[in-house]
Amino acid sequence: MKNVVVLGCMLVVIACSGTPESPSREKSGGSAYGEDGLAADTVLPVDILSSGDIATGDEVDITIPPNGATSADDDRESGSAADTASAPSDTGLGDTPSAPVPPSDTASGSVPSPSPSPETDTSAATGTESSLRSRLFPPDDAPGPGSTHDDRACEYTNGMFLPSNGVMNALVLFIRYEDEDIDNAWWPADGFPDGWQTFIDETPEQRRTNTHNLTHFYREVSRNAATPFTLIGTVDTVTARIPLPNGMDYGESNRAVLQQVESRYNAELGHRLDQWTRAENCHNRVSNGDIDLIIMIWRTNRFRNSTINWSGIAHIGGSRTPAYTFLGKNVKLPAFNANFSSGVTVATRERSVRDRLLNADVVFKSTVHEIAHQQITYNHPQGGSDGQQRFPSMLAYAEQEIHSHNGLEADLLGWGRAIRVSRDTTITLGDFFQTGESVWVETSGYRYLIENRQNTSIYDDASVNPDDKGLFVYQYRSERNLTLGYDGSNNNIFSMVSDGFYDWEFSGRWLPGWRAIFNRGDANASEGSGFTRKQPSTGNNHHWISAMVIDGDERPYDFRGAGLRAAFNMDRPRLGADTNPSVNDLELEVLGQEGNAVRFRVRVK
Repeated sequence: MKNVVVLGCMLVVIACSGTPESPSREKSGGSAYGEDGLAADTVLPVDILSSGDIATGDEVDITIPPNGATSADDDRESGSAADTASAPSDTGLGDTPSAPVPPSDTASGSVPSPSPSPETDTSAATGTESSLRSRLFPPDDAPGPGSTHDDRACEYTNGMFLPSNGVMNALVLFIRYEDEDIDNAWWPADGFPDGWQTFIDETPEQRRTNTHNLTHFYREVSRNAATPFTLIGTVDTVTARIPLPNGMDYGESNRAVLQQVESRYNAELGHRLDQWTRAENCHNRVSNGDIDLIIMIWRTNRFRNSTINWSGIAHIGGSRTPAYTFLGKNVKLPAFNANFSSGVTVATRERSVRDRLLNADVVFKSTVHEIAHQQITYNHPQGGSDGQQRFPSMLAYAEQEIHSHNGLEADLLGWGRAIRVSRDTTITLGDFFQTGESVWVETSGYRYLIENRQNTSIYDDASVNPDDKGLFVYQYRSERNLTLGYDGSNNNIFSMVSDGFYDWEFSGRWLPGWRAIFNRGDANASEGSGFTRKQPSTGNNHHWISAMVIDGDERPYDFRGAGLRAAFNMDRPRLGADTNPSVNDLELEVLGQEGNAVRFRVRVK
């Protein structure tokens, strides 16, 4: 017998007019699936309701229609993200650049391994991992999302140390030193970058649509939430009265800048920056005397401890920075403990500025990345700066040039829903940005995240190839249930690419700017690499595949995945034991497409 399950999405419109948003049992359109793994508003036949899971019995047919959210086509802009390779990635909470480095930089030609910041406080990590695990994989008797807190005491339970729903005000400062001495085309040494005024909207009604705009980004990625995340604020520039070389660390430098500019503003800004009271995954729209979010964007990482080589860190001061106030509000230090953090720091390495790797894309993506640390987890989807596979995540390294969130992040933040499946199923899945829906498949071996991406948003850049549309399938190889804690290795999450896996070999040749040329070798269905961004070249070093040679034909264009395809669709419909790549625990076949909705079958082994 084939049972039909219709999954609908309930869109609740909340009017925000300066009053607190209503308590969020309405968040079921996000991560609010119940003990059977389906949404609270799912319409199910009685026999499936009694089974408790989509795991036993005959094949189930699931239809996931669009929830009525409008397409982002009207907001699309011509052009694409800057084509200069960005470099922020990080160890611990700090972002470590790993842009292409000439062999002459070190004796071995390898990039030195970054060290964690001595300021970083990760004392709360264990508790947060436990919280994430229970939310992604609730036990059979779990009463549902938000159950770790009394709902009467928490307006919103999505988001770790920052809420992911409701309106939040931020102060954004673009900061340069008085005696900057490194040239850069985008951010000149004697001024500030063009377009800094549009980095964030002042009000929800402003609705700018430029790519590098924080308000626009969060409006897009959270648009399927009952209450979207609306990040607005004040943006300003500062010429810091701090000499070079800077004898202070980043926490002391941030404090010095805030004290320098404090007289510019009045108490009203302080009030706007203090509108939330937060505990872990428990947020209320109430002032508590603490600054909510300040974003410090430094032109260069010239701090005393800049040798740690990060390009961003998920707070604005370390444990050695004394407590202080700004506009009469407490700036909480350090990050990620009971005091929480009042912001994030973005600061590009000197070498990256000199090599013209500082641009709007780097700064924007690094900012999103660090905010995601506060909203989701301390860790990264692929540990180490040599992550090779392209994977959509706000926590992916900015070097991979990815804006997009993924289905599990949307589920955790209440911006969408990951439907769990562990049996043979036929599914009709709408576009990820239009519906917020994804599918999480558990097999006897690995687990798989399946997303339908039709490129309906300027932030849907899971593929840099605009023609690559369809089902993106990601294999999670971690042995841990905590999929968003990740396992600290770069082979944890693999993109199962429809063009196949191949062996790659460094040719020993370079394009100008130390861009590596790789030879694509034999097909390797199980151990090769596809949809690849970087590959080992010399020693422990990794380099961008900036050009490739296929069957003797050199293709010397800036290769960031252009020309390769990862999506499964009617032209490339199958994944299984006899395909390249090859998987033994899952079969996937695309059956058809109507509009942006893709119908496919999974067989679970």
